[in-house]
This record gives sequence, C-alpha cells and structure tokens, in this order.
Amino acid sequence: MRASKKHLTALLESKSIEEVERGIKDLLPAIARVIAAAKRPASESELGRELAMLVAAFPHGKADVGFSAVLIRYVADMRPSIGAVMLARRHLILSAKFLPAVSEVREAIKNATYKIIGLEWEASRVPKHLARLKEQQRHAEEEKRKKEERERKELELKRERRY
Repeated sequence: MRASKKHLTALLESKSIEEVERGIKDLLPAIARVIAAAKRPASESELGRELAMLVAAFPHGKADVGFSAVLIRYVADMRPSIGAVMLARRHLILSAKFLPAVSEVREAIKNATYKIIGLEWEASRVPKHLARLKEQQRHAEEEKRKKEERERKELELKRERRY
C-alpha cells in the first residue's frame, strides 16, 4: 500500500488530467485489491491473533481467560472483516489508555467497518470525478479558444479600420 501512496502523491502533482487518468488506471485496481482483502471475513485464528495482540498491549489490564473468551465470542458474533479487526486493534492500541471493554472493541470494529465501506465508496467515485474534471477542462479549453478567436477578430477589425 505504501507504493500506492507514493503513486497517488505523484498523481496529485501531475500537470494534466490525462496524466492523472493514466495513473489512476494503474492505481484503482491496486486499491480495489486492498479493499477486497480488508473486507474478507476474519477467520477464527485471525480473530484470536488480533485480539490477543490487543490484550497483550495492555499488560496491566488484568485480562483473564474469561475476559478473553468473552471478547472473542462477542467479536466473532459480529462476523467482522479482517481489515476492520486490524484497524480497530491498531486504533485501540494507539488511543486507549486502559484495556478496552468488549463494547469498546465492538464499537471500534464497527467504526473501522464504516471506514472500509467509505473508502470503497470513494474509490468507486474516482472515475466519475475524473470524467467531470475532463469535461470541465474541455469546457475551459473551448471557452479559452472562443475568447482567443473573439480577440483575434477584434484585432482584425481594428486593423481594417486603420486602413
């Protein structure tokens, strides 16, 4: 994904919509693959691993076997995607000061799921945005051409009046 970020940054610095369009044709399939991978349902072993990392990140949280079992069960009941679980784990480890309750973990997974869905929706809109930008560029070029033509005709008229 880091290569995609670099690619996207280069696209944003492009001088023309055509350059952006060529780059996006390469970038969108990569983004779609990342989103598809993130939307894949988490397996039991992946859930266990991700939730174990979450619990391990809070060594003073006193999570016993009972808490871990309840956490895994109630998260598994959500049938979350692996991407949502990974995003939620990362968010909770980086932002929570104490071992999160089961409800906080479930809420973080729900929010991460919305983020993935939002990213998918935004990625699906890129071609439409690009088409709109191309139309705006075409319109601006047409207006510029018309203006130059008017100015050229006005200049010709002024020259004719002088003679």
